[in-house]
Amino acid sequence: FFFSPSTAPSLPSPAEGAPNVNAATGAASSPFAFPSSSRFASSADAVAGAAPNVKAGAAAAAAAAAPSSTSTPDAKASSGSASAPSTPTPPPRPEPAAKTLRHRSWITETRVLLGRAGRTIARDPSLLVAHLLVASMTAVVLGWLYLDSPKTLAGFQNRAGGIFFTLVFFGLGSTSAADRLAAESATRAREIQSGYHGAGSYVLSALVTDVACLRAPAAAAYALVFYFLMGLKAEASAFFTFLGVLELFVVCTAAMSSLVSLCFDVPAVANLIATSLQLLGAMFGGFLVSIQNVAPYLNTFALNPRNVPRDAAAIAGIFAALAVACWARLHLRYATQRS
Repeated sequence: FFFSPSTAPSLPSPAEGAPNVNAATGAASSPFAFPSSSRFASSADAVAGAAPNVKAGAAAAAAAAAPSSTSTPDAKASSGSASAPSTPTPPPRPEPAAKTLRHRSWITETRVLLGRAGRTIARDPSLLVAHLLVASMTAVVLGWLYLDSPKTLAGFQNRAGGIFFTLVFFGLGSTSAADRLAAESATRAREIQSGYHGAGSYVLSALVTDVACLRAPAAAAYALVFYFLMGLKAEASAFFTFLGVLELFVVCTAAMSSLVSLCFDVPAVANLIATSLQLLGAMFGGFLVSIQNVAPYLNTFALNPRNVPRDAAAIAGIFAALAVACWARLHLRYATQRS
């Protein structure tokens, strides 16, 4: 099976008789054993004779490669230094080019933050709807209680009490601004510290969003219902004066609640302090305390109903001062943490 007919060895047939006998050893071989060849025998002898020479050559090469035991330490050091390859000195790295930073203005930061705050309120308008519904229902109930009040001293007392209730209602309702800022405390700290935006951009966007989306619509809905049900002066100038002063008051109370929330990290503490300040401020409206009978240095905190433009300008100045205080609080806080 493994040889071609021309190269296959000839096997003795059983009829030829006795098995083959090796002439050198006298041992009988198998009838199927291949006949010995002189060529194979000569090759084996050559290999066996060359083996001692190969072993002797390998031993001589190993002895030559091994260091001499009689060599001195100086010779070993010199030979080691000569055989050690020299390490090439790497070329100096080029200095990285200065990165060109794009200028980002506070207007861009404010625009981005306003867009994000608007999308947040649009995705969850529950707070906006609650402000509108609660303000409208309260105005209806209060106007129905004081409907057709006579133009007498009792009627004046009713109208004064309704206006006082309006200020207290919106003052206490503005404490929801503290809850909104407390919910964003972790995100605000991370973004301001990483340089995503500045403290001023955040304060401006937070106040504008809170006033435009939550405070101003609720105050306008309240004034539209309350003013005419209470039987106040039916003139456009008088109505818009009432609406403007109410909007300024709501803006100031929201800014004050925001400042208290930025100063105190615990929402419960911030709400308690903001509520106390609102109630103390309501005492200077002239409804609970006679301003003329208090200490003279406290009269500066009272408003004069006979000089509406001066009072409106004072309220606007208070709002600006509160906004600057909010910015200073954030700026100093995170600047200290970065340093």
